[in-house]
Amino acid sequence: LDCAQLAKFADIENFERIRNFLLTRFRPFCGVLKGTDGEDSYYLYHRSLIDFVCGRFQGLTLSGSRGLEGELKHAARAAHERICEYFFNVWGSVSEHFPALQGDMSLSELEKGYAVRHLIHHLNAVGRTDYIEALVSARGQSRNCWYEAHDQTGDWDGYFRDVHLARRIAANATATAYETGEKSPKLGEE
Repeated sequence: LDCAQLAKFADIENFERIRNFLLTRFRPFCGVLKGTDGEDSYYLYHRSLIDFVCGRFQGLTLSGSRGLEGELKHAARAAHERICEYFFNVWGSVSEHFPALQGDMSLSELEKGYAVRHLIHHLNAVGRTDYIEALVSARGQSRNCWYEAHDQTGDWDGYFRDVHLARRIAANATATAYETGEKSPKLGEE
């Protein structure tokens, strides 16, 4: 993400503050990509740092880290929710299959196509598996809006990745239902 996108998703008004942070203290942990628009984009390249920031600690627990772990998990979840809501506010509700997006596929390129590439990940992180199924399926739609959004941005592999994740989620739900002797409402989705 570029600094303006990071600021928007983090709900911070001054994106220069983010740029300064990324170019100084946080620089050893970030990769930088030059965008076609000349704007730098940043990403975390240490898996362990990503896990730490999300409150998923591995290995020995340091004294006092349990409170920090909970705080980071809460902050990460809030960030995932904020990003999802940002796109839902622009595209419309999932239950209506994103009416604004269906009416104007150029909205799939909002924030440089970020949602098309990453919205499924954010939904999965907050446990909105029903939203994932609604996105990748064409039920209740005259056409598959999520596929068309990927087609608009040229991210066909991403569409298949999203379908695969939706199927894996449904398969896990089916397996859990089977193990507990319950009926599986997800078998059809799988």
